[in-house]
Amino acid sequence: MDMEHYVSLVGVWMRTVLDARDAPLPPITATTDHVADSWFAPQFAIVGTRIPADALKKMKTFEGGHLLRKQITEQRVATAWIGRDVIFGGEATGKTKDAGTTTQFHPATVQWRSPSGEIGWVQLVQSPMVDATADKEGLTISTAGTTRWRVHAKGLIPAKITAADWDLPGLRVSVTADSKSFSVEKTDDGIDLVYSGITGMRLNIKTVP
Repeated sequence: MDMEHYVSLVGVWMRTVLDARDAPLPPITATTDHVADSWFAPQFAIVGTRIPADALKKMKTFEGGHLLRKQITEQRVATAWIGRDVIFGGEATGKTKDAGTTTQFHPATVQWRSPSGEIGWVQLVQSPMVDATADKEGLTISTAGTTRWRVHAKGLIPAKITAADWDLPGLRVSVTADSKSFSVEKTDDGIDLVYSGITGMRLNIKTVP
């Protein structure tokens, strides 16, 4: 969820055409997470990197907030809001995909620049068959059952989290949900927010000082 803290193949490939300031790649040391993925750099250099000029320009210079929509299949559509300090996205699957411990599919995610300067993130890690759609203001979730949201941010204070309001470092999320119960569970990497017995959720998302 934070490519500034681990080596990814995408980050290595982008670094072949972007300088260190723009490429999503951490400093490489012997202890950097996934450091072995940097071994693909020679192959990427041989194959080459061809990015359309208009796309490359957008990678280097932020041109303002905008909404993206990508048709994946007849049933699946991905949407995302790209802001200066926060990005979030979701996938409407036509209720054909779920999320859980046996998959890396996360149908809704949020990432933002926290006051510490590091990336904070939220991901929907557990859900029954789900549709998630992003717009300029937030995310709309349609499902039936229990959802689990994993939250990571430096300086996170669990006591500031309620079912209706996530007061996170640098981010405020207002939640409307018809859940039967709500709980906060600590994890090794942050906290999990569990909403049980829902049929739908709305997350209004905005950055705060």
